[in-house]
Amino acid sequence: MTMTQAQMEAIQRAERGLTAEQRAAIERAEGQQVDAVTGEPMAARPPRADEPMGAVTPQTNTNLAEQVGSGVNEGLAAGFGLPVDAATALINGLTNRGQDLQMGFNPETGEVSVAERDASGPTISNPVGGSAQLREVLDPLISDVDPQTAAQRYGRAFGQDVGASAVPLAGAMSRAARPMSVLGLEMASSVGASGAQQAVEDAGGGAVPQVVAALLGGGAPIALARQSRPAPTAPSIDDVRARQEAAYATVDASDARMPQEARDELLAAIRSRTQADDLDVVLHPRANRMLERSETLPEQPTISDVERLRRAVGRDVAGAPDPSEARIGMGMRDEIDDFMRRVGQGDSAEGTPGSVVDSLVEGRAATRQVHAYDDIFGDTGATTRATRRAATSGTGGNEINAVRQNIRAILDNPRRRRGFTGPELEAMEDIVFGTPSINAARLLGRLSPTSGMGPLATHFTAQGAGAALGGLSGFALGSAPGVIGMGARSLGEGMQHRQVDRLGDFILNGGPVGGRGMTDSEMRAFIASLIGVGAQPYDQ
Repeated sequence: MTMTQAQMEAIQRAERGLTAEQRAAIERAEGQQVDAVTGEPMAARPPRADEPMGAVTPQTNTNLAEQVGSGVNEGLAAGFGLPVDAATALINGLTNRGQDLQMGFNPETGEVSVAERDASGPTISNPVGGSAQLREVLDPLISDVDPQTAAQRYGRAFGQDVGASAVPLAGAMSRAARPMSVLGLEMASSVGASGAQQAVEDAGGGAVPQVVAALLGGGAPIALARQSRPAPTAPSIDDVRARQEAAYATVDASDARMPQEARDELLAAIRSRTQADDLDVVLHPRANRMLERSETLPEQPTISDVERLRRAVGRDVAGAPDPSEARIGMGMRDEIDDFMRRVGQGDSAEGTPGSVVDSLVEGRAATRQVHAYDDIFGDTGATTRATRRAATSGTGGNEINAVRQNIRAILDNPRRRRGFTGPELEAMEDIVFGTPSINAARLLGRLSPTSGMGPLATHFTAQGAGAALGGLSGFALGSAPGVIGMGARSLGEGMQHRQVDRLGDFILNGGPVGGRGMTDSEMRAFIASLIGVGAQPYDQ
């Protein structure tokens, strides 16, 4: 539609009568061109007298959906172009070495000259398949209007993170056991990463602070999900006893029998071992009687029959007070264990002796765990007796010392040590020697008035002297050593309790109790988040 000269002059006269604020208000109207005479919206206005012909007023209207979608497409370009961009950066770094020194010689003057020579190669600026080229392809889907509100800014940043993470997320979900869990974690990670990055950008932070914020924000939801899971715990002593009973019940219920040749092989191995260990009928009566008892083993024994023989050997011979006889008993028991190991490695089909060997091994392991735990924590265990002794010693003895002494008694006794594994013995050594923090608390704990009559008398004397010399403040000052000692003692005992509890968990669990770790879904989402954060260009 063509405007007449009279209409244009009327509009120009009306605009000259507007104030600067009124003109600015008209120009800020959201996507609307306003008639300067009537104030009504119009599809377009002709240029003012001071504007060149053909000038176009830039669009300023946008919305959250448009900004999120634009961010997704920007992120897709960055994510898909990341491999090409990385390869390009590597090539450019290798071919652009900056300046080299070039030496020359002037034959006329005889002088040697040194000059700089440009050693740079060609630079790849817009590689095929890179993020810049992909962004040009997606440009029709990307808004040229900057976000106008905080919600739009954060929405566009979220879209960028989602788009940049799309490729690694698809790979992470492809073989995941719980793909929807990976998707949920990654979406939460994108919210955290984009929100933290945009907050730092709004505050004026550069690229490095933005990357750090995005990494922390993206990792926070995954760390929260990990922390919200219950930590692994060791089984209780009742659980171990139940496992022990179930395993031995399986062994006792099996009626699978071994051939007589296998039984004779076992007895021959036991006799040979006792001869090698210098069994003497007079000096080693227990071992000799057990050797005679082994001959009563049924001609075709069950696994349960052999296990009862092993228990008797361990109880009556290997546990004998005479060290030389105990050594012979341990040799007999080792031969039975070797024999059972061979049985387990043989035919393990159902109904054969080998089919119940696994249950037997599990029952033995549970039995050892029960005995080891009771030796430390039972009604007459080392820590139980130590706590009782500390509670009944004067004003209350040093529990830390009492526990260490009782555990040391196990470590110093070769017979009792045999009930524990090597790692368990190392944990017990750590309790006996203590950690630096426990030892420091133990030392300060001697100032506690509950440590004995001496510290108690010293505490009351210091309080009285302080009160006489300085009144209430002097009394408080005189009480300080005793109060510090009480706090240190309580702290040291608490730390040792946790140390001893870890030993109990170690025994019942059959090894260290693992931490929460990271699930497969959490690890996959974390890797996808890292790649997504690294793929994006950040504003300086």
